[in-house]
Amino acid sequence: MKQLTTYLPEEVYSTMTTLSGQDESVNAYVRAAVEAENRRRLFAGMDDAISAAVGSEAEAAWHSANAAVIETRGDAA
Repeated sequence: MKQLTTYLPEEVYSTMTTLSGQDESVNAYVRAAVEAENRRRLFAGMDDAISAAVGSEAEAAWHSANAAVIETRGDAA
């Protein structure tokens, strides 16, 4: 997981390390958010329509991950 820190905002990496070893469904949501964010960064600077679509996917995935964290921990992440 340490290799991912280059590509992740600090709050995402922090959430991932906090959740390490917890409920697998939460980890799956977090992984999906990380993958979507990495795709967003990969496509940044390309065609605006592609960037917007990939950015929307990253945002939706992060909201799903955050909701899973809230449900598991019982508080805001």
